[in-house]
Amino acid sequence: MNVYEIITEQIVKKLDVGVVPWRKPWRGGAAFAPKSFATRNPYTGINVWLLGMAAQDKGYSSPYWITYKAAQKLDGQVRKGEKSTIAVFWKQFETSKVSDSGKVISDKHFMLRYYNLFNIEQIDGLDESKLPVDALPDDTETLDFTPIEYCEHIISDMPNKPTIEHSNERRAYYRPSSDTIHLPNKEHFVDVPDYYSTAFHELAHSTGHDTRLKRDTIGVAAFGSSDYSKEELVAEFTACFLCGVAGIETATIDNSAAYIDNWRKAIKANVKLVVQAAGKAQKAADYILGK
Repeated sequence: MNVYEIITEQIVKKLDVGVVPWRKPWRGGAAFAPKSFATRNPYTGINVWLLGMAAQDKGYSSPYWITYKAAQKLDGQVRKGEKSTIAVFWKQFETSKVSDSGKVISDKHFMLRYYNLFNIEQIDGLDESKLPVDALPDDTETLDFTPIEYCEHIISDMPNKPTIEHSNERRAYYRPSSDTIHLPNKEHFVDVPDYYSTAFHELAHSTGHDTRLKRDTIGVAAFGSSDYSKEELVAEFTACFLCGVAGIETATIDNSAAYIDNWRKAIKANVKLVVQAAGKAQKAADYILGK
C-alpha cells in the first residue's frame, strides 16, 4: 500500500465516524462569529451561515458588518465594485378584526425580509478609532515560522510552477487568469504544518491549469457548484497526499478530513465519489512531485 492509499483510507475512515468542524488555519480570518457593527451584537440563525460563508470566500478579517446607509453616517464609503451580502430577518406585524360579538381580535404575523450588508473591510473612510478592537485583523499573536526543508523542496521543485505571492490579505486562493497563488504571510498561520498544507492545496488547484493537467473543474465553476465542490475535494486530497509524503500529515489530517467532509456534503457525495476525487488528486500530487 503506497502513501496515497494509506492517506485515502485514513480520510475515508474519518468520514465514516464523523469529523470535527473545520477551522481556518490562519489567524485573523473569519473564524469568529459575524456581528453587527452598529449594535456589536452577534448575528443568529441562518445569518451566521450566510455572512460566515461570504467572509470565508472573500477572506475578510473582520467579523463586523454594516448597511450602506449606516456606513455613510459614519463617513464611510463602500468601494466601487464591492458587492453586498444578504442577511434576513422576520418582521412582525399585527392585524385586528372585530368579531360578530363586537370583540376586537388581534393576530400577529411574521414576514421574512432581507437587507444588504457590507463587511467593514469593503468600506473606506471609517475611523478606526471608532472600531472595536476585535474588528481589526488580529496581529497581536504571530507564528515564529521555521521552514520544513522537505516541504520547501516540494514547493520549489514543482515543474512549471506558478508564481506564489504572500501578503497581509487573510485569504488563500489560486487565480487561473494570472496563474498565481496568493497566501497569507507565513507568520499569520496557526502553525507551520498548516502553512504547508494550505500551500499544497493551492498548488493542487494550479495543476488544473491549461498548461498542466487541464482539469475541467478549474477556473470556470461558480462558488458552491458541483464542479467547484469536486475541485475542492481534489485539491484537499492532493494536500493530504503531499503532507503524507513530507511526513507532516498527522498534524493536518483532521482538519483536512473536516474540509473534505464540508464539500462532500455540499454535493451529497458518497464515499465512491470521494475516492474518485482521490484518484485525480494522485495525478495532481505526482505532477507537483515531478513524477
